[in-house]
Amino acid sequence: MEQMRHAWKTAAIAGAVASALACGRAWGADKKRGEEHDNLYLLGEMNKASLVMTVEQGIVPKDLGKKIVVAVDQVIRDGETPGTDAYRRRPGDYLQLEPYIVRLASPDATHMHSGCSRQDILATTRRLTEREHMLAFLDSLNLARGRVLALAEKNVGTIVPAYTNGVQAQPTTYAHYLPGFAAAFERDAERLKQAYARLNMSPLGGAALGTSSFPVN
Repeated sequence: MEQMRHAWKTAAIAGAVASALACGRAWGADKKRGEEHDNLYLLGEMNKASLVMTVEQGIVPKDLGKKIVVAVDQVIRDGETPGTDAYRRRPGDYLQLEPYIVRLASPDATHMHSGCSRQDILATTRRLTEREHMLAFLDSLNLARGRVLALAEKNVGTIVPAYTNGVQAQPTTYAHYLPGFAAAFERDAERLKQAYARLNMSPLGGAALGTSSFPVN
């Protein structure tokens, strides 16, 4: 009977931690479905940023910049409007998206990507996608850690057996046991934060090989 009670307590601990992790994963999945963006959206954001930069740097004349911004905005809106070709195709490669902008603003619209290439645009798209994945995972990890700590606060006086090598070693409290998992989550989060700092650096301006002579910022 004593062994059964200890086994039940151990199973309850494992179940509680698994439940907290499952809550975190579920919340992260909902967030991902609600906020993750596809390549067309990301290309639209990069087009806006590139246009602002090239106009500010004097690479694209302001009059041309006004024409391009109207075209970029129209393509973005078409991509969100059912029935339009951009909505049906959702072009995710810049070479597929560029013709839509050129039709509206002339071939000169391509000047907004002076100093960039398909290669660094693609690399940036991938980084933006991975950044959203990482942020969603960090949110999920934070939620799981919070659930574990909240459970610990409710069980300060709950006595459970602690084991070494599968053998009961000494009594402890549930509130002492659970923060060990929270500490592991915290270490994982710190590693992800360090990786995020590197992931969050933009490849734009590297071009296809050795950058360019345009004064890109």
